[in-house]
Amino acid sequence: VYRWLLEQHRTPQHPASPITGLLNPTQFGRPDFVRILDRHYDDMLRYKTAAVARGDLGADDDLKVGVFFCGTPVVGEVLADRCAALTARGRDDGSRIEYHFMIEVFN
Repeated sequence: VYRWLLEQHRTPQHPASPITGLLNPTQFGRPDFVRILDRHYDDMLRYKTAAVARGDLGADDDLKVGVFFCGTPVVGEVLADRCAALTARGRDDGSRIEYHFMIEVFN
């Protein structure tokens, strides 16, 4: 709670976060990865549609997205499941957008 209160105490004279020193706000809690990846899929679908219309890509070309992850297994499961679901969606809707989940391990 104290960190949240500190983050809320910004003024025009001191716009930076007292926690991080950054101007961007701190987002507390776990991100909504399903919403973020669904939004990314929609962006990729618009990108591919525009690229096909310009002639930069063919309609049958695959569009591959790499998702690199290093962290707790619970979050990795959410990301891996969503990558599989979005790849299946890309097959079903004919967009051929593929999400490849890759685990990174840093020692």
